[in-house]
Amino acid sequence: MDSLTKKYRYHLLALLAIIVIGLAAGIPKLSFNTDYHAFYDNENPELRAFDTIQDRFVKSDTVMIMLSPENHRVFTESTISAIHKLTELSWKIPYSTRVDSITNFQFSEAENDDLTVRDLVPTDQPLTQDFLTRSNQDALRQEELVGRLLSNDSAHTALYITISFPDERTPGQPKEVMEAVREMISSVEEEHPQLAFYVSGVVPMDYAFAEVSMRDGETLITGALLLMLVILYALFRSLTAVFATTSIIVASVLMALGAAGWIGIQLTPPSASAPLMILTIAIADCIHFISSYQHKLQNTRIKLKALRYAFSHNWMPITLTSITSAIGFLGMNFSDSPPFRDLGNITALGILFAGVLSLTVLPTLLWLLPPVTQQGITLRGTDKLLGGLAHKIVHKPGLIAAAGLLIVAALVAQVPKNRIDDTFLHYFDREIQFRADSDTIEQSLTGLYFIDYAIDSGTENGVYDPAYLRNVEEFVTWLNEQPEVTHVSSLLSTIKRLNKNLHGDDPHYARLPETEQEIAQYIFLYEMSLPYGLDLKNQMSLDKSSLRVSATLSTIPTQQVLAFEERAKQWWSQRGDIEVLAGSPTLMFAHISLRNIKSMLTGTALALIGISILMLLMMRSLKYGAISLLPNLAPALMAFGLWGIVVGEVGLAVSVVAAMSLGIVVDDTIHFLYRCLRYQRAGLGIEQAVPRTIRHVGRAIVSTSLILAGGFGILALSHFKVNSEMGLLTAVCILIALVLDLIVLPALLIITLRRRRAASALPVDVQPQSA
Repeated sequence: MDSLTKKYRYHLLALLAIIVIGLAAGIPKLSFNTDYHAFYDNENPELRAFDTIQDRFVKSDTVMIMLSPENHRVFTESTISAIHKLTELSWKIPYSTRVDSITNFQFSEAENDDLTVRDLVPTDQPLTQDFLTRSNQDALRQEELVGRLLSNDSAHTALYITISFPDERTPGQPKEVMEAVREMISSVEEEHPQLAFYVSGVVPMDYAFAEVSMRDGETLITGALLLMLVILYALFRSLTAVFATTSIIVASVLMALGAAGWIGIQLTPPSASAPLMILTIAIADCIHFISSYQHKLQNTRIKLKALRYAFSHNWMPITLTSITSAIGFLGMNFSDSPPFRDLGNITALGILFAGVLSLTVLPTLLWLLPPVTQQGITLRGTDKLLGGLAHKIVHKPGLIAAAGLLIVAALVAQVPKNRIDDTFLHYFDREIQFRADSDTIEQSLTGLYFIDYAIDSGTENGVYDPAYLRNVEEFVTWLNEQPEVTHVSSLLSTIKRLNKNLHGDDPHYARLPETEQEIAQYIFLYEMSLPYGLDLKNQMSLDKSSLRVSATLSTIPTQQVLAFEERAKQWWSQRGDIEVLAGSPTLMFAHISLRNIKSMLTGTALALIGISILMLLMMRSLKYGAISLLPNLAPALMAFGLWGIVVGEVGLAVSVVAAMSLGIVVDDTIHFLYRCLRYQRAGLGIEQAVPRTIRHVGRAIVSTSLILAGGFGILALSHFKVNSEMGLLTAVCILIALVLDLIVLPALLIITLRRRRAASALPVDVQPQSA
């Protein structure tokens, strides 16, 4: 200790400053990935299926713009003019490869023996009321339009821009697209103030991930840091304590982010919350150290003695809490979603860095800076409360333990009330424009959820086979009968319409042609009539071996999506050996929640085993190790029990809380048991060791727990549900752990170890020293 605080203090600070700067230099290498693909491994089966479909057909990354006229009538001269302009400008959006609107919809009709294919509302057509009325009637007869591009009451219409990003996609591309879209809408809105515009789709969803992360970064992390600085000053009433602690937590965050940059980790919305978690957890080490330092300094007034005392009483707990917390977060590597693995790894690095800095830089700073002697108001009040609590626990340990265990059992029994479910659109709260627009679009026209089916005929040009098309037709009919489905898009509607057109528009022929030659001829004739950019590649593969059927779904929870998928699989399993591939972001998000929960059970179990082994090695006491399991395991189980009562839905974010919280709540348990064990091995009975431990480490445990709960509670204010639920449930775990550590754990120790006295003492470096 002398070498740290005297002889080598400047050398140590210089060395660590170089290390911090060297690691922090990796921060510019960090990139932010807002692509929803980032939530999945490359080997994820749902991602691979969706990518295969996108390779076979035109990519379906879209921007959907819904227009809602004030008078609820789309087919008016003003609104149609706006759609014409919007359609024309949409072709100029970066990476735009296709634009679909009601005006450029390829309307076909018979003229004597000829087939005419034209825009439903050509740009050179005078927009007379008679023409608009006929166009409205024609549009409402098209299956391809109603429920997708036009509401059934003609009050709302949509325009789809198909975006094809390069294979080497960059985080800035969705932003580039959305900025161009918003600029385009503004230009049209100025000329047509009677129109309301709403934007949704896959690309806006990608950009919403970036927006919500930027908002959280600007507000939550800054707010958390300010809150913690205020609490620190209230605790210690010392600018020295605030400055020293701030230095440690800021350095820890910079080192962790820099290391992530050097490693090549990409930040995503979930992993972007790592800095907030690091600064929240890192502050706990500092509080424990400074509390011990301040306590001794008030009695001795000798800085060196106080630092020796703080170091000897905290080096082992801080080392162990750093390792065990890191193990808990490293348990997140079992997650099936890469962003949560990155979050765990970045946070684990930050915790380890904070532990090292707390035992090296912090004591050195405390030696160099003015002493921390004044006790805060909060601590004086806490001391009085803890003294009364210790008195009651010693006199009624059985009653307290029984009541505590009863509450634990009651809450744990509620865990089964949770159901595994999620709704990925609801990852964003209603203050995010993407969520608000998507909700409005679903209520007025169509939803964001969809599932694409690539139905393989097994042979080149097999889509012309009438038997194959009848199977597809039966499936389309089945899809339309499902309660979750709001619209089905397929080439069949076009083929039936062409058959009717080429039979004098006789409604009797609005069905599939009977021969392969007719089907091939009709499709060829239609393709030859289509303008550039509006071909059939989005519905039919290039070798004409498979068709794409797209089912739009209402916004439904994960379990309903999975149930729907299973029904579709069952339907096809009864139709023989036909290869059908289903894929979409909807399916990908539905599967990842369930898969993540299963994988995190393994991660949590292994983290618990690792932490338990370390605690046993530290305490060298089987009884202490066994008792420690309750305050380590129970908080997460009790929190999930409360969650089952209040919320009842466990999704992607909540699934990682058990492993994450395990690494956090074990910190206070370690500090309490370590100090209590020292007292016992020094010859005190358990009835004396427990109250002394409560008085000496209780205030630090209360302070750190409240700060941790506050930090994660601030994360609960995030506009991104994945972060907010994770923060809220973790905060609940921490508060439950505080109660267990200061009330139930001491009572159990007294009951279990009442008659037991330590037979031997520890080596000199761990003997308790007088206050």
